[in-house]
Amino acid sequence: MKNLAHSPRRLILFFCILLIVSIFASLRLGAVSIDWVVYRQLLTWQSNASYSEQLLILQQIRLPRVVLAVLVGSALSVGGVLMQTLFHNPLVEPSLVGISGGSALFAVLYLVFGKFVFGAVLFDFQAYILPLCAFAGGWLATLLAQYFAQVGKQIAITRLLLLGVAINSFTGALIGFFLFFAEDATLRSFTFWSLGSLAHTTWEKNLVIASIETICLGLIFTYRKTLDVWILGEREAFFLGINTARIKQMIIWLNALLISTVIAFVGMIGFIGLIVPHIIRLTGISQHKYLLPLTALAGAILLLWADTLARIVVSPSELPIGVITALIGTPFFVFLLLKDKSAI
Repeated sequence: MKNLAHSPRRLILFFCILLIVSIFASLRLGAVSIDWVVYRQLLTWQSNASYSEQLLILQQIRLPRVVLAVLVGSALSVGGVLMQTLFHNPLVEPSLVGISGGSALFAVLYLVFGKFVFGAVLFDFQAYILPLCAFAGGWLATLLAQYFAQVGKQIAITRLLLLGVAINSFTGALIGFFLFFAEDATLRSFTFWSLGSLAHTTWEKNLVIASIETICLGLIFTYRKTLDVWILGEREAFFLGINTARIKQMIIWLNALLISTVIAFVGMIGFIGLIVPHIIRLTGISQHKYLLPLTALAGAILLLWADTLARIVVSPSELPIGVITALIGTPFFVFLLLKDKSAI
């Protein structure tokens, strides 16, 4: 795979083509198979009564869901690149610093106490308030980890890692405590949310995610050369004139913004941010001007196929997408542990 490092532009082109093919496959496959005639109707703004049901499914269900899969897969993968670069470790995933734990805790707090805090009327707007609560929880956990990891004016990377593990463990205990007193409906809602799902999305939600992700990816790409230097090590970057305190803060905040947004809208989807960046790095590509777009494309492709499998394996029902990504990611994670003992 190292030979691929000599042709990153061709690899990007290949992934773009593969993404387009994956999008059409994901749009077509499902409980209801979409006829090719419907695609022509969609592109030409024509309508045919014989295919009106399929056209409605394509416009209102499949297409928003496919767009969401592309956005979420790319965001999780780029977040993985940021955190693996920050920690100089290929076994790090973007939610490690407590984002997932904080988001899940605030989601539980809303599901358990939402009716008492917001009232029955506002509780009916769960589709909007729940993402806000999860987003706030992820940000709060990140800020706490960053605050306690401060040593003088610098963020101690090792301390940040340990604090992230501690926060996730502590929030997990609190989640178990609150769920002990929850109703069965609340338990089911949280279980479904915690396993991740791309269902019930809308164009409005996609627009919010796309807007935040575009800003984050644009800012990240402007730091591509700085990230290249950071790979050499924090001390080396400092002596080369890099403001290490600023770059660490930038990575942590942009990752928190990306991942908190994703978790808020689709729940917790694991392993994408772990395995995709590592697979791309195995090609020998280390320059972030290529690594970032390649990782974003690969993450979008992987999540598209994971979501497609989630929809067709137990059709007409569907599996939580987190189940699929865990089934794919766990064996790969074990493989990484066995292959690269120095990364532990």
